[in-house]
Amino acid sequence: MTHSAIILSQEGRLMVSGDLNFLTVPMLWKQSLPLLSASQELQFDLEKITSSNSAGLALLVEWMKYAEQSHKKIHFHHVPPQIDSLMKAMGLKCRVD
Repeated sequence: MTHSAIILSQEGRLMVSGDLNFLTVPMLWKQSLPLLSASQELQFDLEKITSSNSAGLALLVEWMKYAEQSHKKIHFHHVPPQIDSLMKAMGLKCRVD
């Protein structure tokens, strides 16, 4: 299992890559905070996520809560199947494609 993940702002999107797990998610959350506050609308591209577990889902939920509290629109692009399945099982709805 790889223990690295990164978030970068690129062309108006927040690009997330690597493994989302219990070791990487806390660091990724901290890295994302300045990027979240700098963006008017939160556009996440999740195409380069290599693996995820429930910690990855928890991170997306935190980003959704941040967006709601900050009155920002949020959109997820290229949601990995494992996260999409967990979202559906939990009854979570967000704008995804």
